[in-house]
Amino acid sequence: MCDCYNHKCEVCETTMPFYIADFEYPRSAFKIWCHRHVKQAPKGAVIFKFHPKGSSTSKVPKNEKWAVVGPNVGLQLGNHPNVAADWDETIKGK
Repeated sequence: MCDCYNHKCEVCETTMPFYIADFEYPRSAFKIWCHRHVKQAPKGAVIFKFHPKGSSTSKVPKNEKWAVVGPNVGLQLGNHPNVAADWDETIKGK
């Protein structure tokens, strides 16, 4: 089982669909910055740069970036955006 929900940006009301694997952490363990506020994310945040697959259901514009801070953030680690898109992951400040 997992927790899929819309998480608000730390600065504004914009939301991102987010996935927490196995309900392992509470929603409050994560902080997200939308594409307009990604520069305000702290060093160490995981930056997701999206490359939509062309699906008409994808609401993420091409090359949009979001930042996430929290435990085990990343596709291989289990906690990540829940969008119909491919993405690149980088760590801010590295």
